[in-house]
Amino acid sequence: MSAAKLNAWLDAVGVYFTRRMAVVFLLGVCSGLPNGLITGTLGVWLREHGLSRTDIGVVGLVGLVYAVNFLWAPFLDRLRPFGLGWLGRRRAWIVLFQIALVLALAQLLGIDPLANLRGLVLVIAAIAVLSASQDIVIDAYRVEYLRQDEYAAGSAMATMGWMTGATVLAGFTVLHLSGPLGWPLAYLAVGGVLLAGPLVLALAGEPKVPAEVLRHDTSRPWRTRLHDTLVAPFSEFLRRPHAWLVLAFVLLFKLGEAMIGRMTGVFYIDTGFTPAEIANYSKALGTGAMLLGGAIGGVIAKRFGLYRALLGSAIAMAATNLLYAWLALAGKDFDILALAIVADNLTTGLSLSIFVAFVSSLCNVAFTATQYALLASLANFAMRGAASLGGLTVDWLEKSRWVAGTAEAWAAFFVFTALLALPGIFLLVLLGNRLPVMRPPSAAAARAAQA
Repeated sequence: MSAAKLNAWLDAVGVYFTRRMAVVFLLGVCSGLPNGLITGTLGVWLREHGLSRTDIGVVGLVGLVYAVNFLWAPFLDRLRPFGLGWLGRRRAWIVLFQIALVLALAQLLGIDPLANLRGLVLVIAAIAVLSASQDIVIDAYRVEYLRQDEYAAGSAMATMGWMTGATVLAGFTVLHLSGPLGWPLAYLAVGGVLLAGPLVLALAGEPKVPAEVLRHDTSRPWRTRLHDTLVAPFSEFLRRPHAWLVLAFVLLFKLGEAMIGRMTGVFYIDTGFTPAEIANYSKALGTGAMLLGGAIGGVIAKRFGLYRALLGSAIAMAATNLLYAWLALAGKDFDILALAIVADNLTTGLSLSIFVAFVSSLCNVAFTATQYALLASLANFAMRGAASLGGLTVDWLEKSRWVAGTAEAWAAFFVFTALLALPGIFLLVLLGNRLPVMRPPSAAAARAAQA
């Protein structure tokens, strides 16, 4: 390897070891924790209490709020919460939402899913709204806090933080605490980690953005100000070349992976694995693979460009879904389980960090929160919608005449999810290197970024 290539690799790796990346990682933990509680872990809790796969999928529809959070993102871009404006427009909202999330988690105490499913759904819906709102501001904070040449590494650190919150805390830890403490108290105990968020923000400070972005001229007509808040962020994006193709790709990129997301815990239970075994393999082993994949994704995106990184990760995601089909047919086999979990989580971490870097690079700093929320909402709309249909799809396959039983139904389901990746791959090939952000970084650009 030449000295130039070696320096390029060292530069791509060295960016991780900075204070800025530590801040991004910890905010990622705060973002992933509530999300993990109301998606993956919730399915195990409800299944243990006897709810059907279809009911679990329907309850998961509350997660669709993540797909529409762009509707109130413009107000979070412009306004500051009363009494907390001194913290800055980003930090004030994050602190407010984190405190509210802990209070909402406390409302789960004493709720029995079978006796009061409606009450549980209302609390979970409130948590989803607060979590989705927190995500708007945390994502905007990260994009404004980092330099553009740090987006790839920053997205990897944010992804690794998110996965730590969603899997280590909301998954592994809650699954182990659910036995001695019960599910509601386990949720609250882990959710208390969110209270560390204000300390992180105090040390990090408010991101610096151009003065004109922060200026709100109250002398202008109210229609003009309303247009700048609600219309301008979307119209600016839609006027860009290939905007609609980009939106379609964002909508479909992770469709196949999303459908299996909420159903993996149910699949493990149906295959005969215990909650403790699920924690030890899916959460402990899977988390390590996912974190490694996230780190690798950031390096690959910076080194080879977003197009090649996205294409490789999309193909890998589709291929790893087939390992779950193998496990379904093999039955309770720990070796295949370990292989499937490691491969799936590695490619999930890889693809997520690359995808976040791609979305971050598309945002105009004048509308960061709104445009990032729009793109993330499109992805979440497809993911949450597909995830909610997972249980219904397995139930339908199990009753159909094309499969012979539950194991075959699960196998057919995972093959189907692999095929769902094809539309996103096709759109990505159409995009190719047409967008400047998709092209591999040149040596000149790398030297300019370092300077």
